[in-house]
Amino acid sequence: EWSVYDHAAKLTSQSGSKITSIVFDRDGSAWFGTKNGVVRFDGLSWKRFGASEGFTNGEILAAVIDCTGNLWFGSSEGLFRFNGAEWTRYDVSADGVRKDKVTALACESDGTLWIGTERGLATFDGTTWKYTASLGEKPNERRVTTLAIGKDGAVWAGTLDGIAVIREGGEAVRRIDKTYLTHDWIMKTLVDSDGVLWVAAGASR
Repeated sequence: EWSVYDHAAKLTSQSGSKITSIVFDRDGSAWFGTKNGVVRFDGLSWKRFGASEGFTNGEILAAVIDCTGNLWFGSSEGLFRFNGAEWTRYDVSADGVRKDKVTALACESDGTLWIGTERGLATFDGTTWKYTASLGEKPNERRVTTLAIGKDGAVWAGTLDGIAVIREGGEAVRRIDKTYLTHDWIMKTLVDSDGVLWVAAGASR
C-alpha cells in the first residue's frame, strides 16, 4: 500500500515543496534532497540538515551513496559529502569541476565519483580531481542532467542534447541523439540489474 508524507510529517513544510532526489544509506534511512537542503527520515523521525549543520540551504540537484557508505550531494552551491558524522564541502571550481552547480552524480564500484555539471564532467577518486570527457561542442551537449554506470563500466551521461557514452579512459566515444530517442532532453538514465539502460526523455527546454 501507499504511504503519503506531507506537511504534517515536516518533510516539505521544513524544506520547500519540491523533492529533487532520494538516496538510502546503509542503515536504511531515506535522505531527501529538496529546494532548501536535505531531510533524513530514519523510519521514526525527521531531521533537516541546513546551514546550522554546516551544510547548505541551496537546492539539492543530485544524491548518491559510494562504496564506503559516504553520502554525496550535488547542489546549486557545489558538492557535499556526509561521512556519517560531519559534512565536507568541496570547492569544485578550485578542486577540478568547471562549474559550481553540480547537476548529476554516479559512483563506480571502486569508489570513483562521477560529477556532472552544466559544463561537462569530472571524476574524483578520493584524492585526485580530473576534468574528463569532451561531451560536445554545443552548450546543451555539455549540460549534464543525469548519470548512470553500466555493467561494462561505461558511463551514460544524459544531457540537454542527447546522451554521451564514455568508455574507459574518460573520452566520449559515442553520442546518441534523436535518431534513436524520442527527444533530445534527457531527464533520467537508469541501468537495471540485467544491464539494460532505461532512458526518460522529454521535450527540449
